[in-house]
Amino acid sequence: MKTVLVFGAGMVARPLIEYFLQRKYPVVVASKAFTPGIEALLESHPAGKKVSVDVMNPRAVNSLVKSADVVISLLPYTIHHRVVESCLQFRKHLITTSYLRDDVERFHPEALAKDTLILMEAGMDPGIDHMSARSVIDRVHGEGGMIESFDSYCGGLPAPSAADNPWKYKFSWSPKGVLLAARNSARYLEKGKIVKVPAEELHLQTQPIVVNTHRLEVFPNRDALPYVSKYNIGEAASVFRGTLRYPGWSHTMHTIRELGLLEETPLTGLAKLSNKNILAKILGHPPNDGVMEAVRKQVTRTGEPVEQQRLLERLKWIGLFSDDPYQKRDSSPIDFLNELMLQRMQYREGEQDMILLQHRFEVRYPWGRERIVATLECYGYPGQNGATAQCVSYPAAAAARLILDGKIKERGTRIPVDREIYQPVLAELEALGIRFQEQRMPLAGA
Repeated sequence: MKTVLVFGAGMVARPLIEYFLQRKYPVVVASKAFTPGIEALLESHPAGKKVSVDVMNPRAVNSLVKSADVVISLLPYTIHHRVVESCLQFRKHLITTSYLRDDVERFHPEALAKDTLILMEAGMDPGIDHMSARSVIDRVHGEGGMIESFDSYCGGLPAPSAADNPWKYKFSWSPKGVLLAARNSARYLEKGKIVKVPAEELHLQTQPIVVNTHRLEVFPNRDALPYVSKYNIGEAASVFRGTLRYPGWSHTMHTIRELGLLEETPLTGLAKLSNKNILAKILGHPPNDGVMEAVRKQVTRTGEPVEQQRLLERLKWIGLFSDDPYQKRDSSPIDFLNELMLQRMQYREGEQDMILLQHRFEVRYPWGRERIVATLECYGYPGQNGATAQCVSYPAAAAARLILDGKIKERGTRIPVDREIYQPVLAELEALGIRFQEQRMPLAGA
């Protein structure tokens, strides 16, 4: 039986590991640390094996890669290139859920020469978003249509029943990635014009939106312009990608940024300082009981009074004004906030998370126009098989299995926008319960 090698044993790994073990594929999971659930899963199954490895050690990585038939990396994107180098040395196919960046894309000629596939962006966002969008776009083009506009929205959220804190947000992973994303600038195409959104204005570009029955808000997600070519929609006048959150998130994150809580400047001498006095230190305010009032003055610059009060409640609830002692000697503002979120914004047992992904197309055919709306709504239980974990890991698992079965012949460094890849992966996802609901409705206009 062919062996699957998985690097990384974090929160999204469990559904992927179970996928292969249930199909009786031998699975080797290599990581520096293992969450208890994954460790128990591997130890309880005869086809499962765990290996402690330092991926910075090329010899250790090579010894594992050369014995595998396909490799999946769930490691941070900053170290994927180390696994890529090993896979190319031993001509092993590799799948990751991370964005294709220059440090990996440069291996494309070598991967072609060595008859090897390095498939990046085989997760949810990026991943399922690509495959589902291209599925509709290629069908439209095949029917003689052209895409006039394309909007894509995605969010990993607590299910409504679990959105019970003032932030209406929870984490089954480290919050820092979300905090870093709040510092991004963005670009999109609107009626033929490029719209640039500087990082400091990202959360001022928020609009209300309804996805299925969920009342949410959406703000721009990074740079949408590369998707014009990736999705083969050069004819589109408008292309937008957005992030979904419950209402109030953007106002809160904009304020967090203005308070300096997204900065990475080192702070020293924090041990046993209260959260309130660390916030005072970040603000350059004297360490006293006037910190909340100083924040209140800043908060009242924007938003309606009711929302201003809700914002203060969110900041108070997260612990920014508390007298609790901070446990680390050195930190940074963003790591300080990360710690508070880790303490207070975890899912409780039995709570569900939710993935919402929606594409909206306006299409012109020779005989008329229509709107197409394709929506994915998925639920799960973080810590077991959460919606986020399923939607990130199942596409990678499906792609790896298709490669093992010889059903994907693409080579080089790729993302899943080719029919040979996305069509069978989407079919496998449907079999796993991850499926889009599509609506098509006529539009006025010749």
